[in-house]
Order: sequence, then structure tokens, then C-alpha cells
Amino acid sequence: MIDGPGTFPDLDPGEPVATPGGHRTVLLLGVPVSRFRSFDMHFDDLVRELQLIAVGNDQGLDTDARLRELARGLETGIANQRRDLTDQLLAAESAGLEEVDVTLRVGPYAAYAVRALALFVRQTDEHARAGRLLLPPTTTDHRHLLAWVVDQVTSQTEDGAPPVHFAAFPA
Repeated sequence: MIDGPGTFPDLDPGEPVATPGGHRTVLLLGVPVSRFRSFDMHFDDLVRELQLIAVGNDQGLDTDARLRELARGLETGIANQRRDLTDQLLAAESAGLEEVDVTLRVGPYAAYAVRALALFVRQTDEHARAGRLLLPPTTTDHRHLLAWVVDQVTSQTEDGAPPVHFAAFPA
């Protein structure tokens, strides 16, 4: 669970633990289309930069192995959900919508994966603030959006909680 809006606890996603009941549907209510697309592009840029760092590492440059591992795992671990989400956001963007309700079919490890995503973002932000990445840290707006997604995926899959509209999530 998130310890405050836009912040991430010192979490280690730990060992992957499946949510009982297998696949579930997560409903994200009121996703702000342009804000989420902006975060999605920032995430793509982070993964791309880490891929370039990995190439440099293959050539003898020293890089953070944990970050590289997280980037590789996330790239494949959440690929289907990201594609589904992006498709729904692009359709909403094409229709001129400012916000949209998004339905995602997630696997039994969704809560683990979204916690790993939050950890990845937090760690890359630390590297960005220290000047070890070219990209700037994640914006406060993007961290708030991610905190909401983490909250929604974990609470809906682990606790069976009802969805909370983005506008109702504390800023």
C-alpha cells in the first residue's frame, strides 16, 4: 500500500506471490488521458536509457545491476497490460476525451508487478537526482498518478476493494 500520495514506501516487491483466484479485472476510473500518456512516454524513455546503459555495461562501463534487472523484468512483466492500457488511452485521445475509464485484465502477480514498477521509478529517480541518468526524475504529477495505479491494482486484486476515481484520490 502507498504511504502517502505520490510517494512510495521503501518497498522491495519481495518474492512474487500470486493473488488467489488467478486472473482479475482491474477498473481504473477517470484516467486523465494526456497525463497518463505523458507518464507512459517518460517510462518508455527510462527503459530506453537503461537499455543504452546496459549496452555500455557490456562494453565495460559500471552500471547499477539491480536497475537493469528491474527494467528488463518490467519491460516484459507488464507488457500486455501496458499495451492494453495504451490502446484504450490512444482510442480516448483520438475521440478527444480528457479522461476515460480503463479496464485491465491482470494476472495473479499484478500486485507484485505494480509494486516492482513503483520501486523501479523510485530507484531511477534517485539515480536521476544524483546525475547518473540523462532524464529528469519523475514529476510530482506522474508520481501521484502512479501512486493511484499502485493503490488501485493492489487494493482491487488483494482486498477486493471497489475502484476509486482518480479525482477522488488524495493529492
